[in-house]
Amino acid sequence: MQLTVDEQWILAYMNTRIHNWGDVRDDAVRAMKRIKDHRDFVDWTDYFLPKSRKEEIKRALTEFKKDKAQQKAKTDPKVAPRQIPIQLDERVAQILIKKAEAEKCSISEYLIKRLAS
Repeated sequence: MQLTVDEQWILAYMNTRIHNWGDVRDDAVRAMKRIKDHRDFVDWTDYFLPKSRKEEIKRALTEFKKDKAQQKAKTDPKVAPRQIPIQLDERVAQILIKKAEAEKCSISEYLIKRLAS
């Protein structure tokens, strides 16, 4: 069994932070290299990290997941449809707006309906 993406991220995060933390044992970085699976990760965390650091890592992981989800929402075309500007004659735009309002939908939805039929 391999480490999950979250565990790999936590290890990378701790590797960058561990030298600044004064309450983590000195041999934690060397022992980190021996982590191969989830059980090793849990044992390492229980042995080397004080409770306050575990809570800090949970908060950092939550923030990481939130940022990752926001980035995915911005880049994933399925999640966030792209807006493509088009050039329309003013009269055509007014007609489209009136027809969309009459059908109580957006202009994009109106155009999709008309193109589909």
